[in-house]
Amino acid sequence: MNYKSYFTILICMILCSCETDFDVTASYKDTMVVYGLLDPTQELQSIRINKSYLGREDAVTMGENYDSIQYPVDDLEVSIYVGNDTSNRFYLTADTIEKKR
Repeated sequence: MNYKSYFTILICMILCSCETDFDVTASYKDTMVVYGLLDPTQELQSIRINKSYLGREDAVTMGENYDSIQYPVDDLEVSIYVGNDTSNRFYLTADTIEKKR
């Protein structure tokens, strides 16, 4: 075979090669994000539970929608237990801190 044949086969392979469509913003999936700072020397502990979000809009615009980033307080039951002993639990209470305007 000559170089023209190799070149023609190569061009055909490139033009007919596989194509993978990849969409970064996939369909909605509820993902829980938990932030916590536990200090045994302090009486009060802080745990923050939010939803993560991803969409085609601006992140600031999406973050303003309270329902898309916060769980309803009645939907969560949060407890902390020491080691593997589930009988020694500490139940957490909800405390919502509103953003200053």
